[in-house]
Amino acid sequence: MLEPLKQFICDDCEQIIEKLKDGCVEWLQDRDSNNFSFRIVHHASASPRRPGGNCYQHIPAGATKMNLHLNSFIDIAPIELLNYLDPQFNQRRKIRDYNNFVDTYRRLTLPYYEEARRYWGKASRDGFFNDMNEVSMFLPDTLKTLIDKYKS
Repeated sequence: MLEPLKQFICDDCEQIIEKLKDGCVEWLQDRDSNNFSFRIVHHASASPRRPGGNCYQHIPAGATKMNLHLNSFIDIAPIELLNYLDPQFNQRRKIRDYNNFVDTYRRLTLPYYEEARRYWGKASRDGFFNDMNEVSMFLPDTLKTLIDKYKS
């Protein structure tokens, strides 16, 4: 089992980021200040693809890559990410893909979500969430139960 909020799955190579210092949160920003493609990945120096490669995403034309070290970001994630939703700050921090943004927020703030999300589709198909509301399905005990039930 992953250590909650201390270990993550790299969105590129799908291997475990064992230590916070070995990862980063990256995203892209377009010319209109729309932020998108939030990801958690290995730092180039810790990437299993070294030498000669890394886990960073390709930057399309017209976009700028933004990133923060995972060990710094994890402490400020609730504040930093909520600023993207606050109308006072939202003029310069627009979100282009809210599903991706919310998933990243959950990964960085909810214990056990990072690992549970790997089994989410199967659990949904099996009816695991049928008697739950939109709060109870994200509680740490629920997420831990989901992992225990679906982890092979």
